[in-house]
Amino acid sequence: MLSGVYNSGRIGGSGWRSVALSGITVAPIFEVSSGRPFNILTGTDTNFDFNPLTDRPNAVAPNSSVTSCGTAPVASKYSPAGAFNLPCYIDAPANAGPDSSYFAGSLSRNRGLKPFTAFTDLRLAKAFSFPHETSLQVTADVFNLINKNNVLDVNLLYTAAGRPTASYDPRQFQFGARLSF
Repeated sequence: MLSGVYNSGRIGGSGWRSVALSGITVAPIFEVSSGRPFNILTGTDTNFDFNPLTDRPNAVAPNSSVTSCGTAPVASKYSPAGAFNLPCYIDAPANAGPDSSYFAGSLSRNRGLKPFTAFTDLRLAKAFSFPHETSLQVTADVFNLINKNNVLDVNLLYTAAGRPTASYDPRQFQFGARLSF
């Protein structure tokens, strides 16, 4: 993150240039963040723990066969083998424990990575002084100056892992004035 404030202060002289350039404030904020990791989930209770929000898929080759449970592989850029498939308890050997990939899935936690974000905000302000201790400050704020589509959240389900589901706000302007007397 990088931020700063520049204030021109009072420029000497008596012409229009002194009035125009005095009391100007420029305050930019730049923030760039790498993508945050996320869990890729099955959305079903494949390990029979009564919680469908923690189960992860198996990483399989894209040309893998359909499981005995009837699920086919789904190609994904997040799979180390090229595709995901649901764990299938029918295919499990009799000695398979509850933590085996037949129930719990072979994909590790936080395997997905959201896109990076870049926030660019800018404030411009101009102060005017009047007689009798009266002043006026006019401001203009721009949020997301470069208008980058910053992804807020992504789909966690293995069939559409990583697809954006929500974004931060697009470019926005805000104007204001404050009169002090």
